[in-house]
Amino acid sequence: MDVPSHSWPISHADAIVVSNLESDVAVLTLWTDARRIAAGLDPASFAACGNLYSATGLAFLARNLLANPRIRYLVLCGTDLTGTAAPVIGLFEQGPDAQGRLPGGVRLDAGLSPELIETLRRGVRLVNLVGLTDPARLRAEIAALPRLPPWGEPIVVPPPGRGEAVLTAEPAGFLVRHASAARAWVQFLKLALQFGTSFAGPRPGRELLVACTVLAGEGDAEEAARWFGPPLVGDRPAAALGHPRLLEHRSAGALGLTAFYPRLDLFSAWPARARALRQEHRRRAAEAGLHPGPLTIVANRLQLLDRDAQHAAEVVARRYPRTLPWRSDPRGLFWIRVEQGTIMVEHGTQQGPTGRRWEGQSAEQLCRQILNEQLVGYPEHAAYLGRELQKAELAAALGLAYRQDEPLNAASLARPSRER
Repeated sequence: MDVPSHSWPISHADAIVVSNLESDVAVLTLWTDARRIAAGLDPASFAACGNLYSATGLAFLARNLLANPRIRYLVLCGTDLTGTAAPVIGLFEQGPDAQGRLPGGVRLDAGLSPELIETLRRGVRLVNLVGLTDPARLRAEIAALPRLPPWGEPIVVPPPGRGEAVLTAEPAGFLVRHASAARAWVQFLKLALQFGTSFAGPRPGRELLVACTVLAGEGDAEEAARWFGPPLVGDRPAAALGHPRLLEHRSAGALGLTAFYPRLDLFSAWPARARALRQEHRRRAAEAGLHPGPLTIVANRLQLLDRDAQHAAEVVARRYPRTLPWRSDPRGLFWIRVEQGTIMVEHGTQQGPTGRRWEGQSAEQLCRQILNEQLVGYPEHAAYLGRELQKAELAAALGLAYRQDEPLNAASLARPSRER
């Protein structure tokens, strides 16, 4: 049996440290730097060393192991920041459940049949050292493993095809915020097409579990557009509401309304429900002498039927924005500066500073600290914060002037041409 070096690993080879292909050990370091771990090991003691940042990579890990029967041990170590260790341990210790799921609801793609998964489980032994990050201790643990012969012949499983659903997401709790119900609907169509879980029955399709929409204000002109569905008839279209459970909440002179639906058809029913809820919301607010507050629509199961999937894809292609629009984060803003090589961050709102401050040299560490405080509400704000802090770290390291929201001026770093 031969595993040529030029053909293995068969997936993500550029991100894996390959060492001795005669070894029977592979090392999986989760979020800990695989190159640092590999540098502290005996090069002859391991075949490959790599990271696993999310459960999405588990299918590619399985393909690499099946393609190299020399590997008999998978040493699982390092820091687990996103719960990726649980599905790995579940795969090798118990295997998938009757529904093909691993811990955390993770499913391997259809290309990895139950027979292939069982072959992998019989051939590779998991060495669970999660949390261990010391290369010297890992070196000793690997040295103590008895050598084992190859378990069989290489099995090369093609990567997931373009037609296969390989995207993964949280099992429940999808949230969309928008001023426009029409635009919120387009966002949910995209979420359902990308992340919806398949369900069977007389009318099969895909669904999002516990899908929540928060609509601000009183709506916009697009909510009356024909592409968002036919207009409602009458001032109080009770039939169009369906049968939700409605709850009111009052705050700061505004009346908010929350509607709960056990199940909701995303394509054919959601637009009509949203329009009817807008009317009902305005009516209740007017009767109470209050302004309309947020309108929240919660569907325990938000379903997109297969018969509507093509039409939904066409709506998304025409209406989904090409770039994420910027929104002011209601949880506040950040002022960033660099003083004597230290990054200083201060949190505030439109009313002024809140007194929350952080300082340090590492953009990554500061990001973790700030996000842990739940002070960032929108993904675009988190991305902005990361960009600015990385820019501040670079300025501090290179001795450049840093000004928030402005590009770094690296002209002072340009080397003068060498005299001849």
